Amino acid sequence: MKMTFHNHKDCLPFQRLYGPLEGIVSSISYDSRNARKNTAFFCLRGTNCDGHLFIKEAIDNGASLIVGEDEAILRHFSYQYDHITFLSVEDLKNALSLFSSYFYHHADQALTTVGVTGTNGTAGIWDHEKELNFTNTTHTTPEAPNLHETFSHFVQKGLKAVSMEVTSIAIEQKRIEGILFDIAVHTNLTPDHLDFHNSFEEYKKAKLKLFTHTKKAVVNLDIEETL
Repeated sequence: MKMTFHNHKDCLPFQRLYGPLEGIVSSISYDSRNARKNTAFFCLRGTNCDGHLFIKEAIDNGASLIVGEDEAILRHFSYQYDHITFLSVEDLKNALSLFSSYFYHHADQALTTVGVTGTNGTAGIWDHEKELNFTNTTHTTPEAPNLHETFSHFVQKGLKAVSMEVTSIAIEQKRIEGILFDIAVHTNLTPDHLDFHNSFEEYKKAKLKLFTHTKKAVVNLDIEETL
């Protein structure tokens, strides 16, 4: 996919650009080890790791676009690699989700989408025939590039609808930014993921955010604690 980056700020909102204004992007990665020719590498920050530390590895593996939040680091690398485009963004997770949707041609919009929260965990990705061997670095809701790749696969297979688990962590980490579900379903609310959310109230607030991403909501009222 050839891109003129200034023309695509809606799908990749950035503050500063260093390097070429145009480039080719053929894949998305947030793991420098998986970068290849013309990859867009997003420097995600995790609990124990900062993707900005792996910019050189991503470039050595063929990345053509580097997206991060630390402008000073991106500017520093742009002096060394003037053939690479570097984009500084305010919210990397939001940018990753929006760009993933754009890269896969907004495949989610071609499907009837049902997002379910409160499932107490699911595993695997299935189409109408079998379990699919998709790479997924999480045990539940995939990261945005993997999620939109899955949507694209379903559209190419001719499927019309998808039902998926949407965890509170995925909501907080903005993996579903840009998605408007046709239906959001809440099944139950029990203390969970408090190591991530710090309190039950914060966990509950995270769950509620799902309903800002949907056209219609279905809530199970037959539980002791409801949203």
